[in-house]
Amino acid sequence: MDILGILTGVWIINSGKKLKKTKKINGMGWDPERNVKDKDGYIDLFYKMYIVNGVSVIIWGVLSTLNELFFHLPLKVGAIMLVLVVILAFIEMAVINRKRRKFLY
Repeated sequence: MDILGILTGVWIINSGKKLKKTKKINGMGWDPERNVKDKDGYIDLFYKMYIVNGVSVIIWGVLSTLNELFFHLPLKVGAIMLVLVVILAFIEMAVINRKRRKFLY
């Protein structure tokens, strides 16, 4: 399951690179393309979001794999790490929502 998480992280990073290369907002962004006034800034913001999400999923998968194979940490440590990841995801979502408004009409 942890290898699947690492592969998911790589897929998320590739999605960000695809967004930056093709500049198709409709398939990868949160808003319709007709509502975006600064297309390049919007794409750059979401590219950075994809990179951060992909790297965090890869780090989670690597740590989880290392835990299963070598460390065998208690369940409380894993729960604390999971709660930390969820809190950071909500913070990231709030920041993205706030920053994306300056690119919309």
